[in-house]
Amino acid sequence: MGSEKNISAVLLVVCPIVVFAMYFTLLSTVGDADWSDIKGITLLLGQDSSNIGIGMAIVTVAMGLMFASYGYVRSTMTGGSGAGLANIGFVLIVGMFAAFLIENGLIAAAADSSSTGQAAGAAAAAAAVAAGDAANAEAIGAATASAAGVSIGATLVVASQGVGTIGTIAGFLGFALIGLGMIIQKNWNIVVAIILIITGLLGAIGTPIMGYDNSNMFIVWIAMMVSAAVTGVFTYLRE
Repeated sequence: MGSEKNISAVLLVVCPIVVFAMYFTLLSTVGDADWSDIKGITLLLGQDSSNIGIGMAIVTVAMGLMFASYGYVRSTMTGGSGAGLANIGFVLIVGMFAAFLIENGLIAAAADSSSTGQAAGAAAAAAAVAAGDAANAEAIGAATASAAGVSIGATLVVASQGVGTIGTIAGFLGFALIGLGMIIQKNWNIVVAIILIITGLLGAIGTPIMGYDNSNMFIVWIAMMVSAAVTGVFTYLRE
């Protein structure tokens, strides 16, 4: 069970489960939110910054282990006719993880910044009420929150989406190339190759068409996790 093959197989199955678990627990506040509403998502991030910071850290580690496990898949094709495509594909997947690392860090920072800003805004509003300016308390609080961190958080969210878009397109192209390499080399089950190609094309083409902040991107993420799990199962079953 301690072999590279079995460890990679287990990680390819378990890591997607961990990622989904985070999005339904610690990251549930923003998991199904409208990411095209930058102000709205920034405020949501700030309202649950602690859980989001922890959740993003766990997701980043899980994604890193999952992507790294494709290194074993690539190694099984060394010296074969599909090795070149597999190598390029794996490099693109590594690039995708680097982008996710930056993106998740920016989102965690945005949550912290927004939380700080909203706390400052609430304090300013309370101070206005105490000073007898209840009529303008809400406006004062909103202005203070924006100046104190919410606007910075929004900028970080926008930056994270830009990085994520580029990394996602590149990484999914990597999945497709590995799948194509499998078909050329014929050393993997055709099911794995086809699923990786379909997943890769879905992400590489669908992301720029739909938009990275589109709610339909959830389909792309599900496809990526399912393809990883399927690859893990067939990795374990390989002789």
